Amino acid sequence: MIVTIHPYKPTWPDEFDRIAAELQAALGRLALRIDHIGSTAVQGLAAKDRIDVQVTVLELSTEISECLTTAGYLQSSSNSDHIPPGFEADETQWRKLFFHPAPEQRSANIHIRMAGFPNQRFALLFRDFLRVHPVYAEAYGELKRRLAASLADPDEALKYYGVDLQPLNQIKDLDAVILAVMHREYRDEGLQGIAGRCADSNALVIDVKGCFSPEEAQKLGVTYWRL
Repeated sequence: MIVTIHPYKPTWPDEFDRIAAELQAALGRLALRIDHIGSTAVQGLAAKDRIDVQVTVLELSTEISECLTTAGYLQSSSNSDHIPPGFEADETQWRKLFFHPAPEQRSANIHIRMAGFPNQRFALLFRDFLRVHPVYAEAYGELKRRLAASLADPDEALKYYGVDLQPLNQIKDLDAVILAVMHREYRDEGLQGIAGRCADSNALVIDVKGCFSPEEAQKLGVTYWRL
């Protein structure tokens, strides 16, 4: 499987606007706000060509599901977000409804989340952080390109894209590391090993999922940021 990460497309905001208008028409008063989230919402950031949309609601009601399915959206069985380590393991705080358009429509992820809940605030905070910190946004885009490469078949990537994939253990001399997903390989390597991939001894690690602890980072002398 090859996951394609595209350079930023100036059409993404307008495509979001069209999807948002359709959702507003379908949901009416049920939608408190509709936001463009994810990487396609950050100008200049590379991303998969799929628009992420967050609809904020008061509650996850069957009425919402009925409205969206009537409008042609398909509901996924996924009904919760990943709970980052270090957060309170109360699944009710991370619940959502998840939809996507019919296959012939513009590809998108529609996340329905409750106002004020951790998963609803996290999506907006992370988007806004990347918008005002372009250096970190560029580093995040590079991380996604490398993650996509790790999911690709090396022979297919070389044949169809001319990309010579490198093993994870050869990635080094980085300016910073952004952990957006806690893969088993990263957890096994630990914070010290991950920070060791940076060229500077005072490594910068941005831990989006909160997988490691600030106390551990302080002991290691790692510049560490997490939500």
